[in-house]
Amino acid sequence: MKPAPRPLNALAACVLALSTGFSLPATALADGDAACADAPVRLVATVLELTPGQVQAWGPILAARGEALGPLAEQIRQRQQAIAAQLQSGSPDPALIGRLLIEVHALQAQVHAVDAQAAARFRELLNLPQRQKLDQVRRAALACPVVPAFAAVGLVPAGAAAPQ
Repeated sequence: MKPAPRPLNALAACVLALSTGFSLPATALADGDAACADAPVRLVATVLELTPGQVQAWGPILAARGEALGPLAEQIRQRQQAIAAQLQSGSPDPALIGRLLIEVHALQAQVHAVDAQAAARFRELLNLPQRQKLDQVRRAALACPVVPAFAAVGLVPAGAAAPQ
């Protein structure tokens, strides 16, 4: 079993990835390419240097993911509202709250499974250099959540992690 990465190494990977490996052309998010009409898709396509064919093949994967996640998100929302209503009531039912929490947990597991399946299908579309770049982004993402904490205490400027 591999040891967990040290936070400093993960932070260094994040900073390195954001400052060197992923510089974007100024027009990366401004080109009105109909195949990549949505900004996150355009950004991913630009960073991974996807071909138009890859973007087109990714469309049905994204659509299936969205169709699967919509009902799950609604079910989670309904259960969270029921939990909130119980907690705000004069006499919350602990058994009901517990059951609802377990249901939310199970639904979240389904969300993670849908995301994992979509990510695996997307990865199949990529060539080796694109897969390596995706892996680099994933490693950097593990460290990037620490950046807001450093900004909150004034150790890095707010927005320092955002690509310029």
